[in-house]
Amino acid sequence: MKITKRLRDSALILLSFAIVNVIAIYSLVDRMTDDGRVVNYTGIVRGGTQRLVKLELVNLPQPGLIDELDRIINGLIRSDPDLGLPEPQDPHFLEKMQRVEREWQLLKTTIARARENPQWRQALLEESEVFFKLTDAATHAAEEFAQEKVRVSKNSQLILFGLNLLVLIGIYLLVRVLQIQLKNNISTIASSSTEIASSLTEYDEIASLQASSVKQTTTTASELSSTSISCAKEAERTQEAASEVTDLVASQIEQIPQTLMQMRELKTRVGEIAIQIAQLSDRTANIHQISQTVSHFATQTHLLALNASIEASRVTQGGQGFGIVASEIRKLADESHRSTQQIRTIADEIRQATATTEMAMNEGRQTLDEALTVLDHTIASFEEVDRAIARVLHSSQTISQRAEQQAIAIQQLFEAMNAIDRTTVENVQGIGQIKEGVQQLNQVAIDLKTMV
Repeated sequence: MKITKRLRDSALILLSFAIVNVIAIYSLVDRMTDDGRVVNYTGIVRGGTQRLVKLELVNLPQPGLIDELDRIINGLIRSDPDLGLPEPQDPHFLEKMQRVEREWQLLKTTIARARENPQWRQALLEESEVFFKLTDAATHAAEEFAQEKVRVSKNSQLILFGLNLLVLIGIYLLVRVLQIQLKNNISTIASSSTEIASSLTEYDEIASLQASSVKQTTTTASELSSTSISCAKEAERTQEAASEVTDLVASQIEQIPQTLMQMRELKTRVGEIAIQIAQLSDRTANIHQISQTVSHFATQTHLLALNASIEASRVTQGGQGFGIVASEIRKLADESHRSTQQIRTIADEIRQATATTEMAMNEGRQTLDEALTVLDHTIASFEEVDRAIARVLHSSQTISQRAEQQAIAIQQLFEAMNAIDRTTVENVQGIGQIKEGVQQLNQVAIDLKTMV
């Protein structure tokens, strides 16, 4: 059960007994007032009748006093709110008052007779003594009843006092138990507050480290955001460069087939030239053979002219002209021989040049074949480069999009880290306030421990 409930129940019980005591005291006071009023009015009846009789004996009638005594006696028997007389609760007192009422009627009759006949005064005096004894007995009965009520009230008060004492003892025991529990709780609170203070100190250090880490993370996030934006811009520039390279490669790929066709036409023409050079080489060989034949003829002619000159020198004067002709023929033979040598030399040079040209043409054809092969590979490489650049372009677009998304995410992270930073600062401030509260709680626990 909670301490507050126990204390509340104890306070309610104590309040209930206090209310009962107050009600009992008020009721007792009211009853004692009523009883005192009854005793008082009974004494008034006793004294008033004695005074009335004395006045009647000296011929001083008091009709108002008789009416007053009638009202009082009637009120004592039947109650009278105006006089504050309650209904009688004591049967013994009621019986006494009923006898007083009967005797009072007789006494009033005797008073009336005594007024008319003085001889009844002695009887009036005797009846007044009897009435006095009856009123005195009624007065004693009222006093005894009042005293009995006082005794009952005293006993009731003693019982209430005993109950109050028991309640106080119970409250004392409850307070004692609560005191022990409160001491234990205070000790626990003090120990817990000390542990909480220690934990808060550690958490304060952790929060400070966390705040520092958050600031560093925020700075890093800011730098990362700038880097991401730069990466996004670089990705855009890379995308633009890749697009330009793609366009350039596409234009080069478009030009390569035309170049390939021209090189193939060149190969065909080189082949044709090689055939013509081969034919020229053959014809040059023919010229060489012809020049050899002409040279042989020139040699024979030279020999023939020489023989003719010799023979002409042997003949007569008529044979000198033939010698001159032979000499001219020899000169022509020598000239033919020299021309033949020149033709042979030129033919050899043409044959060597043709051979060199043919060799160069063969090498050119081989180089052209190799160039065509390389060009085919180049076309394949350009196509592969085009595909690779397309992939690079796609990757650049993806990287640009991812970089933009990353920049947005990093900006959100930056904002979140700023929020965490603010929250961390607020937590640190809150921890400081909690530490102050714990210190105050610890001081309150010490004060309570001192008070308890």
